[in-house]
Amino acid sequence: MKGDFILAHQALTRRYFLRLGLAGAAALGFGPLAAPGADPVAPELAKALDALEPYFTPQEKFRDVSRGKPLPHTLSDEKKREVGLTRETWKLEVVSDPDHPASLRNSLTGKNGTALDFQGLMRLAEKHATRFAKSMTCCAKSSGSRSRAKTSVG
Repeated sequence: MKGDFILAHQALTRRYFLRLGLAGAAALGFGPLAAPGADPVAPELAKALDALEPYFTPQEKFRDVSRGKPLPHTLSDEKKREVGLTRETWKLEVVSDPDHPASLRNSLTGKNGTALDFQGLMRLAEKHATRFAKSMTCCAKSSGSRSRAKTSVG
């Protein structure tokens, strides 16, 4: 029996993880804390739990955080192609930071024709796909320094 389970789940699927997650959520929701007559949650804990923000930003709290002059999404299609903002013209360069040098076996640069294009990225994704939540962090400082933003797309 144990071997059958392992064989059935040798290639873990999204459906399997969803079922597992739903089972876990049900177990938490119907566990001892939700049972009639269970000890109430300590007031300090209840207050802390109520103050927690959700892991993902609710849709109604999203806003435009575009930067640049002009804003990239306001450019004409021709200008987007010219500056490398389309799938056909996008290039990724991988170089060492001159302020904090790192040893790279091969730099990927437009200058020497080795920059990664979108098709090359998709070929890598066929064998090395990674999935993750898209996130963005803004560290705007009121002291007049530039804002920094990091975006991960998955």
